[in-house]
Amino acid sequence: MLKQGEAAWRAGNLTAALLHYERAIYLAPGAAEAYLHAGNLQYGFGRYKQALALLETGLGLPCDETERAYGLRVRALTLLQLRRKREALGTAQEAVAIAPESEENHIVLSTVLRALGRFKPAEAALAQAQRLAPDSASVWEGYAQLHKAQRHFKQAQVFADRALRCAPETPELMLLKGRSHSG
Repeated sequence: MLKQGEAAWRAGNLTAALLHYERAIYLAPGAAEAYLHAGNLQYGFGRYKQALALLETGLGLPCDETERAYGLRVRALTLLQLRRKREALGTAQEAVAIAPESEENHIVLSTVLRALGRFKPAEAALAQAQRLAPDSASVWEGYAQLHKAQRHFKQAQVFADRALRCAPETPELMLLKGRSHSG
């Protein structure tokens, strides 16, 4: 079921992917990976309470460090959506501690710090992500979001342009560039 869920996810059929992961949970309730991926999908669907329950169950099961860091990243973003910013910060910091070589962990940490209004540490987290993945559109998008949050719209647009150069067909980045002109 895990492989079918992954295949459906890669094909863009997120509803089918979620069904496969839910079936995997039913068949193998000790499979942390199924809970974590189902939690990520629920997060993507905007079902934050369901996502958090799945993520916490998955994180409570044995899993390797890569999966654990993945689950922690999604948990941090989910907590942020639930306005539990302090918990989100601790979770993002835990993900970085487990896998400091993952630029995604530093990007999530920066996102949480930005939400807390801690712009300097957020920028430091992005700088670390940039060192790890200098051509990542997500890093440059993070810089654009950070500057936008500080109302530095010209700089935000420069970073949005850089993100678009890394991933030119990404609709979210095109919207970010358009929104970077003003608040």
